[in-house]
Amino acid sequence: MSERHIKVKKVSAERNLKLFAFASFIRMLGVSAIDLILVIYAINLGADAILSGIAVGAFSITQVLFQIPVAKLSDKIGRKHTLLIGMSVFATGTLLCGLAQNIYHLIVFRLVQGSGAYISVIQTFIGDLFSSEKRGRAMSYYQSGVTLGYAVGLPLGGFFASLFLNLPFFVNFGFILTSIILIYIFVDDSQTFNNNMNTEKNQKINYRKKFLRNRLFLLIIFTDCLLVFVFSSLLVFSAPFAHSFGLDTFEFSIVMVGFVLMMTLGFYLGGRYSDRVSRSNTIFFGLLIAGCFLLTLSIINTPIELVLIGAGVFLGIGIVWPTIPALVLDSIPESCRATGISIYNVFRYSSNALGPIIIGYIIGIFSLSPDDLGQGIRVSYLISGIIYFLACLVVFFFLRKYERGRKIACNSNES
Repeated sequence: MSERHIKVKKVSAERNLKLFAFASFIRMLGVSAIDLILVIYAINLGADAILSGIAVGAFSITQVLFQIPVAKLSDKIGRKHTLLIGMSVFATGTLLCGLAQNIYHLIVFRLVQGSGAYISVIQTFIGDLFSSEKRGRAMSYYQSGVTLGYAVGLPLGGFFASLFLNLPFFVNFGFILTSIILIYIFVDDSQTFNNNMNTEKNQKINYRKKFLRNRLFLLIIFTDCLLVFVFSSLLVFSAPFAHSFGLDTFEFSIVMVGFVLMMTLGFYLGGRYSDRVSRSNTIFFGLLIAGCFLLTLSIINTPIELVLIGAGVFLGIGIVWPTIPALVLDSIPESCRATGISIYNVFRYSSNALGPIIIGYIIGIFSLSPDDLGQGIRVSYLISGIIYFLACLVVFFFLRKYERGRKIACNSNES
């Protein structure tokens, strides 16, 4: 391959990465803007508490169900075409939600919205474009777009909803449409698609061997489930905990901006460090930092301590967050990368759903009353810190061993 061709390929990969980060930024901006007003919007359409909960959860249900079928489709027809289809379905569902006339329409349209499960395709596309040595930085760049989108979407959702309650859906539809046009015009997947097609022709893929017997892959998924299980509940119950220190919702929203910035710093550090040293070591240190600060969070007494210790938790989680999907991509053969990353996301979304439910139940047991959750949340932080230390042990004794084994095997194949 000529030097000029390599340079053109590198520029194309960087351009695609920026477009994917933008697409994910737009998606999470819309998700957070809609999450902020969704229950109010559902009640406005005639829902009770149960139907409101169903409307919220409907999106995640189809996200989980469609992860693997969408990933397999991308292996057959190409990443770009599948990505455009998924984004179009997501955009259509978003538009329909804004046009819903009753709660039952909203639930059905949320199911449609979630069925555009294209995030796995973007993550796989990034894995196709970047080598293992550069994948950590690429994933950190992508994850920064995800997190910043969620942070920006919260105040925007409140602003647009103050004008018209369904306006966030229409604004998000416009943003997604812009992303679709940009990706259609500028993204090229011909090289990666041809490589995948050639691989499929040359060999029949044994998915059981590639995944169920892949100990590195299974250990990464287990570690990520522990990470996401804790983090999802941390987000849900952080505001009530802040209220127990006398912070109102607006004051805590300002604190959350600082937490998001610390998490973004963690993305940068995790991406750089994991490429230069080791993914598993990076995950270990990130979990250790987050675990230590979580344990400390269970015994704090002042709002200043909440801000400082909470920032440490988000920094540690930020270091781990982009490193795990990068290691997932490293552990999966190129021939079935999309399917592997979709399996990973199925477990991730399931943990994201289970975390608040189980931790919420624990908080309810240890809280003094439904209006005073502070004590119960402290207990949940103690348990969460222990869970992260358990994850540290898994990484230190097992994940590091299998990552080293994979590198040795790769080096042997190259030589």
